[in-house]
Amino acid sequence: MVPDGLVLLTSLAFVAGVIALARREALAKEHGHALLALSEATGETVTVSLPGEDEAVTIDYVQSPSLVQSVARIGRPSVPHATAVGKVLLAHLGTLPTGTLRSFTERTITDRETLETEVALARERGYARARGEREPDLNAVAAPI
Repeated sequence: MVPDGLVLLTSLAFVAGVIALARREALAKEHGHALLALSEATGETVTVSLPGEDEAVTIDYVQSPSLVQSVARIGRPSVPHATAVGKVLLAHLGTLPTGTLRSFTERTITDRETLETEVALARERGYARARGEREPDLNAVAAPI
């Protein structure tokens, strides 16, 4: 026999999942044409992300038509201190991560003061950059929409 509270929790989780999926589909439909146009104009992979609990999460993307391309995945989190999307999140919605800043490559920002400067710069100029900080040879630019 399943306790009533567990059934309620499961039902609430299901409803939350349905709402999240509907939100994602609505946003994807709303931004889909812009993603495609930006990908065609730049020849690059273009993603849309939403703030998650501690990181931004990819909700939609258009893959680059190039032979060499960045691979995007729906649901992939963006590490706040090592990605352009993560820095935009920090600049406009978040607080700097606590604890040690994990290094993913030799270019990952692991110094808190350097990250504070980078986040302030992203807020000031309206976009953030990441140059080989999460993955070598992967460069990105992100802006809030």
